[in-house]
Amino acid sequence: MIENNEPFSDRDRFYYGNELYYNQLYEEAIKEYITFIKSERGWIEDRKTATLRLIDCYSLTDKNEKNIDIILGSFKWCKPDAQVCCRLAEYFINKNQYKDAIFWYKVAFMCIPDKDNRGISAKEYYTWIPAIQLCVCYSHIGEYEAANYYNDLAGNFQPESPKVAHNREFLKGKLDKKLN
Repeated sequence: MIENNEPFSDRDRFYYGNELYYNQLYEEAIKEYITFIKSERGWIEDRKTATLRLIDCYSLTDKNEKNIDIILGSFKWCKPDAQVCCRLAEYFINKNQYKDAIFWYKVAFMCIPDKDNRGISAKEYYTWIPAIQLCVCYSHIGEYEAANYYNDLAGNFQPESPKVAHNREFLKGKLDKKLN
């Protein structure tokens, strides 16, 4: 299509952006994803995926500051799902704004997966990821009881996780010190 100077359909543009992304041509993928998202056409699940991949592209090219605008911009055309909320929380963790991250991870927990969604749904963003990340955030601000609660919750979702086991040991030490 490019060689023949043929215009892309919206779906073609999305898939071309994906090819660029998977081939680590992030700068070029950014352009295609932005054009696709700004067109305000295309299947909503493709637009959500393009948004998440655009966030990845910005992160991989050290342009993290652009992520907030992309995430909040997506709120104009769809309600945030758990994955988007977790990505927003990540943005705040990277800025050491743990209380803001906590807010968005809790919002992720309140999200309900769309049963009619025919796209790919990452279930762990509704359960495991916010739980383990809330443990991390609460630990960073010294609220070890809350961190322990969310670590235990994460353990309910992934009982064999080495992260949960590590956190349990770390938090045991912190909670024991607090009792003494």
